[in-house]
Amino acid sequence: MNTLFGQGFRFWTNNTLSMMKKAVLSSALCLGIAALGAGSAFAQPATGGNDTNINIAVPACTTLNAQVVPVPAGAVRYCTATGSADTVNPGNVGLSTYVFNLTLDNVACAPLDGGKERTLQFSNLVASTSLPDVRIKEVSSTGFFVIPAGVHVLRWTARPVGSPATTVIDRSLSVVCTDYRLPPVLTPTN
Repeated sequence: MNTLFGQGFRFWTNNTLSMMKKAVLSSALCLGIAALGAGSAFAQPATGGNDTNINIAVPACTTLNAQVVPVPAGAVRYCTATGSADTVNPGNVGLSTYVFNLTLDNVACAPLDGGKERTLQFSNLVASTSLPDVRIKEVSSTGFFVIPAGVHVLRWTARPVGSPATTVIDRSLSVVCTDYRLPPVLTPTN
């Protein structure tokens, strides 16, 4: 059966069988993982967050958004959080500075100066002349958190730094958690 028809038939048969074997094996693998995970400590990926366009004053340390993250006993969650905010210039002062931060179980807005903290400034001086900056400025931050067992709260916070109160007009917080951690990547130091 070395005819063109025979070669085509063998090619089709081999490929069809190969695809069927792959489908059966992948289905069995998925069922096995599902059965294994049904009664074990495998946690399901979780997402959460909130957003709003309701204005909020920031006269001091203020929680803009929060997300509760429950972690079962004996488990650890690896979470990524992203906070964003639109902020209005508070007025005609020379320089206004505000700090935004993503925190875990920290209500106090402690000045952490870490990788999740962002600084936003409005400058109302141009060549020593008072010129109000009437823009709305956006600020965002993303952070990674290793969260142990218990009930925890991720917060997107803001506070003035020696500046008058401002208003945040839009804000959001998005959180994604899993029980699987990717291998760390070295961060360049220079």
